[in-house]
Amino acid sequence: MRKFVLPFLALFTISQGETAVKYGAVLYSGYVNYKDSIRDKGYLGGVYNYLGIGLHHSIEGEIDYTKIKYNTLPDLTQYDISLLYTNYSLKNSKIRAGYHYISSDDKYTDGGHIFTLGYEFYKLYRFNAGIDFNYSYYKDYQLPSDKGLSVFQVNPDFGYYFGNYYRYGSFYANLKGYYISLSDDTGYGKDFYSVEGSLNYYYKKFVAGLTAWGGEQSFAVKNHGFIVYNLAEKYKGGYGFSLKYIINPKISITGKFSENTFRERGTTKDSKAQTFVITLGASF
Repeated sequence: MRKFVLPFLALFTISQGETAVKYGAVLYSGYVNYKDSIRDKGYLGGVYNYLGIGLHHSIEGEIDYTKIKYNTLPDLTQYDISLLYTNYSLKNSKIRAGYHYISSDDKYTDGGHIFTLGYEFYKLYRFNAGIDFNYSYYKDYQLPSDKGLSVFQVNPDFGYYFGNYYRYGSFYANLKGYYISLSDDTGYGKDFYSVEGSLNYYYKKFVAGLTAWGGEQSFAVKNHGFIVYNLAEKYKGGYGFSLKYIINPKISITGKFSENTFRERGTTKDSKAQTFVITLGASF
């Protein structure tokens, strides 16, 4: 199941002695249109919170709601809870640890647990390089081994900044790899490889983004554990674009569209999911 969070943070700073605490929040809502699918449509919504403590710690949390309406099968409702802690104590480094829990009508992945560990080295507004390790466990997934389903995932990525923000705008390009290994074959194989590229453009009050990926994915984990695909499907590629407009220093609006091609369990042809998401943010 897919969730989207756009990176707008409404931040304010509170001074407590010598420690500055920053808090941010964002609400998002989305709609999914399916083509050539056993599903009809889907609805998304959620709230994301950020807490920064001094210069060395941050805690992020998110609660998400997803509703999928099927053409002939019963509807599916799911709630996701995510937490991510990041430490910045090492110079130019981020060390991450996260947890994601799934409560779903899908009997195979209800009660799923996803764990994330990551490291990133960066030079501010120059480049970043990092790697994430994700482990997902679905104890009720029915398999011949009767041990549930385990999913191991590795994500190396590299990003680079270029351009001139004040003259014609600046750019951020990112390239990310995915290796996913399943403990058992759920119908599409056990090992999956894919590559994802993105490009963001920053100029004055606008931020525009493009992304595309190709290869194969199943039970993928993205965005440091905040996005989890937990249904039995094989994804084959997709693209998307986004546009953010900063209305004033306190208010901004962001829209995003994406389309992904995937194969559903029990079907013999590819389906498409078109997702529309909007985020309205305000600073405190």
